[in-house]
Amino acid sequence: MKNFIAILSLISIVISCKKEETKPSTTNNTETNPLDTNHTTKRMIWDTVFSGSSLDFREEYFAINQNTGVLAVNTPTTVKLLKTIDGGKNWDLIDTKITTLEVRSIAFQNKDLGYISFFGKGVYKTEDGGVSWSKIYDCTCGLTADSESLTILNQNEILYSTDKGATFTKQTTDFWLFQNPISSFRFGNEVYSYFAEGLLKSTDSGKTWENTNVNFSSITSITPISKLKWYLISKSNLFVTEDAGKNWEQVDNENYYYLSAAKKDTLFVNRNNNLYWTIDGKTFNKDEDYVNNINLFSIGDNILGFNNNVIYRRKY
Repeated sequence: MKNFIAILSLISIVISCKKEETKPSTTNNTETNPLDTNHTTKRMIWDTVFSGSSLDFREEYFAINQNTGVLAVNTPTTVKLLKTIDGGKNWDLIDTKITTLEVRSIAFQNKDLGYISFFGKGVYKTEDGGVSWSKIYDCTCGLTADSESLTILNQNEILYSTDKGATFTKQTTDFWLFQNPISSFRFGNEVYSYFAEGLLKSTDSGKTWENTNVNFSSITSITPISKLKWYLISKSNLFVTEDAGKNWEQVDNENYYYLSAAKKDTLFVNRNNNLYWTIDGKTFNKDEDYVNNINLFSIGDNILGFNNNVIYRRKY
């Protein structure tokens, strides 16, 4: 009898093991991919979200908030703006009616109030989203703005306005903006504006500035991932900082270009004429669906690119 009970117990154990083997796994074995908000791997493609003709896309764009941004475009006759209010899914083409000039910088305080700086022609303002414009300052300069203020960075002077550019307070600097600022980024009241030979910092939304004395030349891109972690491209070399620019480390010896964008904790970068993304700056993953030779930019967490009269948006 004991032997019979033992045999029954053994059979029960075997059946239980078999059931356990065929039980569907509840563990998510999908490879983690930070490019998708659910952290699951999906095939990612580039959707065409705008297509025009005879458009000379500039590298100057401005992200107003997580969903709204503007992009400067030259045509054979006038400067135009492309504007989105839904993270780049749809774009409106707006004719500024300004004779085609070389755009130096662009900044908007909200979807209607914005500014464009032109080489040799000064700074122009719009209060109706780009339909009509008026000149407010005469300089070839860099611009940065938030919802409350406008800052003009011009050679060795910095102008600050809280009344839509009607009046300015002026700060004369002991440093020279050799090639004018390339672009700006901000974290609350903390604003950074970089140019080919350096990086400026403001802790009061652009009213006063200091030189951070970053020891790089020929800076072509600085892309922040967080308040402390940024990537910088100088002379086709990629560097990373984990302390808001105090210390920098070169990532590797590959050739990088100034085309870069960020989505949450992920950097997208053009490396050797291919698109790669990385989380840690060490492991780079190639984007097999990349559209060749597009200029990357981001609006909020939306990764976009433009080339040959077309704007692309990364679809997840």
